[in-house]
Amino acid sequence: MQEGGGAGGVRRGIPVPEGVLDGQTVRYTEDELTTWRTAWEKQAGPTTGRPPAGPPEPVSR
Repeated sequence: MQEGGGAGGVRRGIPVPEGVLDGQTVRYTEDELTTWRTAWEKQAGPTTGRPPAGPPEPVSR
């Protein structure tokens, strides 16, 4: 596997995860994506007022 297959760098003030190139697919770790999402949410500012998406609530049957 070749490292550094992702976009890399910084875009809109958000560090872009490097990922690992696997053929034509770039694979990211959960930590890389969590860090990126947290930075994105900070710079994105307020949203439409909807609550943030979370895990689905269990369905009682």
